[in-house]
Amino acid sequence: MGLRDFTFADVIARNSQLHGHHMAFVAGGQRISHRDYSLRVERLAAGPAAIGLVAGDRPAVQNCLACGQLMDFVGERIARFKRPRHVVFAAALPRNAQRQVDRARATQ
Repeated sequence: MGLRDFTFADVIARNSQLHGHHMAFVAGGQRISHRDYSLRVERLAAGPAAIGLVAGDRPAVQNCLACGQLMDFVGERIARFKRPRHVVFAAALPRNAQRQVDRARATQ
């Protein structure tokens, strides 16, 4: 088997099994073992599944900038005719039966 036959998750799981309590990283004085790193990765990966995301979903990430700051930021970087007239933050985009964004419902 070549390296291309493994996913990043496979490598993390394998290192956790083989090297367990051995140190994987040192960050800011904190020592993280391979097993601890594997547990952290699993917890992080479980988050999107817990809110209903599945493989192939493309979630939108809301930036912490206020709407006015976002418009100012965009206004400095793109031509006037390309600027959005308004910005709407949504928890999720409406989907059709094929799980594609339903643009008609999204613009209502």
